[in-house]
Amino acid sequence: SVAWWDASAFPVAAALEHAWASGDIAADLRRMGVVRPTDQPPAASAVGVEVSGAARASEGVAGDDRFARIVSSGAPIRGRPGDDAGRAGVWSEMMLFDGNRWVEEHCQLARSLCGVLRRSAEVAGNVTTLDGRVLGPQGQVTILRLRPGAHVLPHVGVTNQRLVLQFPLSGWEGVRFRVADEWRTYHRGSAMVFDDSFEHEVVHVGNAPRVVLYAVLHHPELGTPIING
Repeated sequence: SVAWWDASAFPVAAALEHAWASGDIAADLRRMGVVRPTDQPPAASAVGVEVSGAARASEGVAGDDRFARIVSSGAPIRGRPGDDAGRAGVWSEMMLFDGNRWVEEHCQLARSLCGVLRRSAEVAGNVTTLDGRVLGPQGQVTILRLRPGAHVLPHVGVTNQRLVLQFPLSGWEGVRFRVADEWRTYHRGSAMVFDDSFEHEVVHVGNAPRVVLYAVLHHPELGTPIING
């Protein structure tokens, strides 16, 4: 396998990029309370994405009551002094799909994102392998938030039988992402796909919380996923 994959080969990436360009994801961000510090999607003005003074004063922290602290021994993290004192901490998430069920309360806010991902065979479908095994969805769909100044230290995923898609939603400026030996940066309205069984890390030297969509995909070498029903 390879560390970085061409996102354009995955229909779910194209669907997310279309939802971004149309302004549908901007409407999700407004409902979620996510602050977009500098960049707006092309159609943001059409759906009225606004940032309140209170949100700016809080350094663009997105919907803090909906984001839960991530505690992972497999992905150690280092943050700025004092940043981990709050309930959500340096690294937090708003779960959309826990690997078994969709979190409807959160999907009511992230309607476009959940709609795209629920229709995606790569995320929500089943794969029948050559030896007859039927594999359901490979993992979670969640929205990750990382505070400025944080460093997700080098770590590896649990298996090489899946891929991970990330799509930047807000605050991606100043964030670098390494998988294997290659560093990359996020680009507005563009997905990235990688094999997280390779060592990877994230360094955030920007000024606003990084908010990204994270979705686990079926590995294309296992077979073609389909949506049942």
